[in-house]
Amino acid sequence: MRVDLPPGTASWVLSAHALTILSPLVVVWSTLHYWNALQSATFMPALFLVAALVLIVGSCIESLQNARDNWYLTHNDPSFLDGAFNTCIVCNLALVILACQGQYFWLWPLSLGGVGLYAFMYAKRWPKEAVQGVLGAGSTLAMYLSFRDPVVIYPLLTVFLTLYFLGILLKTQAQSMHGFTTVINAVGLMATPWAMANLQHQSPRSWAEVLLVCAGVVIVALLVRPKLNQLSSTPHKEQYAS
Repeated sequence: MRVDLPPGTASWVLSAHALTILSPLVVVWSTLHYWNALQSATFMPALFLVAALVLIVGSCIESLQNARDNWYLTHNDPSFLDGAFNTCIVCNLALVILACQGQYFWLWPLSLGGVGLYAFMYAKRWPKEAVQGVLGAGSTLAMYLSFRDPVVIYPLLTVFLTLYFLGILLKTQAQSMHGFTTVINAVGLMATPWAMANLQHQSPRSWAEVLLVCAGVVIVALLVRPKLNQLSSTPHKEQYAS
């Protein structure tokens, strides 16, 4: 496997992707560990396991796509691998909706149909962000209705941060941002086992705490963005060696 990055940056980017591939295993462990509590609060806990597996597959596909580009990300153009990766993401969202609130029959065709619609729109190169947004909001709402814990909104914050770091990466070509773009998804996923643990111990976080954290992170991100936009592009491996 060829990695067109300086050694330090390569270590960071590859480690971030490895973490993202492995992080759904925390959801698997939490689902099994808190199974009894989940049975009382959600419709079908087993779907959390399927959703985690889908994320692992999606992360492997993303890594394969990066390997084809030698891990030096310069664009975000549509491709088969990118479509497969993003379809795995929306499939995960749909499965979480059904795991939490699948007792409502009408959610099944809407959620799974949304996944099919997303894949179709991606293949046609039609704007599909609204489909992903609706499934993302639906996943958050479904989790809140089941867990009654505002920590489930943290993934919305990490979506913002993913787009934030991706925008800086594409603007500056500073490949260190590639690692942040990737690892932040693993951080956001931890909201699910956190909510499961809080459910077991009947200790949900307060809305004030969660909203304060979200506001603080967004403010800091916006304040430091001008500095990050001044980062220099990462040299290619051959340029670094010379």
